[in-house]
Amino acid sequence: MIAKHLFTLVIAVVLPVAAHGVDCPSAKTAKNGFLLRNSGAISEFRPAEGPLITITNSFGDSNRQTVYSYEGLFDLSRSSNDERYTIYPLGDLDKVFPLKKDAHHVISFVPLDPQQSKDQWTLELTVTKRETVAVGRCKYEAFRIRQEIKRAGQ
Repeated sequence: MIAKHLFTLVIAVVLPVAAHGVDCPSAKTAKNGFLLRNSGAISEFRPAEGPLITITNSFGDSNRQTVYSYEGLFDLSRSSNDERYTIYPLGDLDKVFPLKKDAHHVISFVPLDPQQSKDQWTLELTVTKRETVAVGRCKYEAFRIRQEIKRAGQ
């Protein structure tokens, strides 16, 4: 399970860069939600309450996954027909923002699963760089963030 959560992630849309004649989602229009399509998967992003974002992922085999994410930065819960994952952060998440290059944050949390909650868990976020990212014909200034989940320091 831990291996699933160790990855590099590009996130945190800062500013859309001009895309010729294409309506690109922006921070202003994101409040209405948006869709991303990629290789047989469709992800629908919608704002929920407060800092939560609801993401519904539909895959070609008709399996659906619902994710609740903190500001789109990391998953607080994820559920599908074959997976249930929920965490409870133990710290003030507002301290993560605003994102800055070279910032490093360690967030302690409790997985809400009795079989996994015995050890201390941490989510480490490291902002490695700022870059331009293309999503289809749309381009965004974004941060590259490395996420690592550790259980008992491992």
